[in-house]
Amino acid sequence: SASDAKAAADAANATRQVRGLMNRMGESNVASIVVEIAGLAGKLPRRSIGDACTGEILRALVEGPRASEQYASALAAFVAGVSGELGPEVGARFGAVVVSSLAEARAAGRARPAANLV
Repeated sequence: SASDAKAAADAANATRQVRGLMNRMGESNVASIVVEIAGLAGKLPRRSIGDACTGEILRALVEGPRASEQYASALAAFVAGVSGELGPEVGARFGAVVVSSLAEARAAGRARPAANLV
């Protein structure tokens, strides 16, 4: 349907924009990235933005190299900031997806993704 096509387009657009912003994220600019992400919510649905943030964080943790404590701290600040800007449901959905992903990684014996998710 037309609404499904629009939702898919919104999700793809959100993912592309969030990925670009998160690729620039470092410990010193988390707050400015959060502000830019919050600005996207004026153009795209909040759920699409929140889901894109969750997806990009998980992709980085599961597919990327071992996460440093510094990187984990920046991501935690990012999740807190985005949840504060977009609403607590973003943090709740993020937590639910992390728990599910951790269970999957452990069940499959994938140590690095499991360690990164913890």
